[in-house]
Amino acid sequence: MDAGRGKKSKPDAVQQCTIAMMKYTLLTRIVNELSPLLVQARISKIHQPEAELFVLRLRAGHENLRLLMSVKSGDHRLHLTTKEWLNPHQPPRFCQLLRSRITRIDRIHLVNEDRVIQVDCAGPKGVCFLVIEMLGSDGNMILTDEQMKIIDVLKRDSGEVSGRILQAGETYRYPDKKQAEHAVADMAYDLPEGFSSWSEYLEQHSTAASTGETQQGIQQRLRQAIIRQQKKINRRIHKIDQELGRQQDAHQYKMKGDLLLANLHQLKKGSVSVCLPNMFSADGEDVDIDLDARLSPQQNAQQYFKKYKKAARGVEHSQRRMEESRQELSWLEELLYQLDDMVDPADLETISAELEQAGLLKGAGDRHKKRTRQASAPQELVSPSGIKVLRGRNNRHNDLLSGQQLKGGDLWFHAYNCAGAHVLLKSSAVSAPPTEKDMTYAAAIAAGYSKARHDAKVEVMMAPAESVSRPKGARPGLVTVKKYKTLIVEPFRPE
Repeated sequence: MDAGRGKKSKPDAVQQCTIAMMKYTLLTRIVNELSPLLVQARISKIHQPEAELFVLRLRAGHENLRLLMSVKSGDHRLHLTTKEWLNPHQPPRFCQLLRSRITRIDRIHLVNEDRVIQVDCAGPKGVCFLVIEMLGSDGNMILTDEQMKIIDVLKRDSGEVSGRILQAGETYRYPDKKQAEHAVADMAYDLPEGFSSWSEYLEQHSTAASTGETQQGIQQRLRQAIIRQQKKINRRIHKIDQELGRQQDAHQYKMKGDLLLANLHQLKKGSVSVCLPNMFSADGEDVDIDLDARLSPQQNAQQYFKKYKKAARGVEHSQRRMEESRQELSWLEELLYQLDDMVDPADLETISAELEQAGLLKGAGDRHKKRTRQASAPQELVSPSGIKVLRGRNNRHNDLLSGQQLKGGDLWFHAYNCAGAHVLLKSSAVSAPPTEKDMTYAAAIAAGYSKARHDAKVEVMMAPAESVSRPKGARPGLVTVKKYKTLIVEPFRPE
């Protein structure tokens, strides 16, 4: 095991300092590390996933980087990150401003001999400075022009309490230095063993690294919820199977009732049992039948018929529960595949909402209500003959394709007995019938976007529109297919 990731019985010097508050010397280390990496870095996108946390997507040389900047109370941070966050569909005010004014980073450095970082930037309106204050329990971001006149501020301040006016149009001035907070500045911090950079260290030890708000954290939480439910349903199926085993004896009750009725002339009230030849068996073996001595032979027969009807109803109920449980397992298997195959955070939100609606994420949805993205659309492709091919990215898409967009003349595709996407070949929209190459192409797409995508060959169902229907009350993405044929194809995923 790597020494830096093994036993850590004693906290190292860096851990002893408060990482969340980004002490001055530690901040010096990370700025010095970032400085050569960010010079002339192009900004491709700026995200604000949380009120006081920003992620800049950068192109630095031949590398794609993500720079995280947080001024959250108790979580002041600046470092490169590999994590993904869910972002609002509509960027907040300050994020929109940064997007409109910043396209390149020219320099990053500490200023005022304090925990204040200045990022020298360039954009459509010329040079500007992004000042990041990481002081005390509060942090802030200020965008100024080249003359240090404030363009806007993340957290505006009228100056009544702080003594500094942080408003658009005012001249920016640095906060007063608090020398006491620099008591740690003379300590020599070395990068702990096992870490290749301060960014890697800070990301692993940050207070927000375990909040579960990153895309990976949410993805793992959803996966755990699905797996828990799968285990629960498998236990339920085992119990139903045992019930069915007991209920399969229902025909024995009917047989005994029929034998009693056929032999009423031989029976008398008061008997506790009777042995009769089984006229329904080719061997004619004798059958022992228990009787209630208080009832007449006729009444005993009726009691067996009542037991038969009750058991028969139980069989129907158990079979229905078994089918529902298997359908739910199929639905969960689809969601698990989509989670493993998913790349778009909007699809992740769709899966999260689906699980919340099913009651499998109780109380978890409140975290994402303000993080809604614009819903993604089914993927559109074109077959060799120019026919539109549609592929569902999630169950909402699958329902849309198989329920609303599947028209007479279209063909529906899905990997056989395997979780995967619904795929439509929109042959109803063209005059000429689809060719074999068109159908093979659509089937290959269905195979490529299925759990069997890594297999050399995959069996794929192909059904006409009239054979595909969605059962009433079924889980999202589940359909019934009456008639279909299968194609054996090589999985294909277009770039």
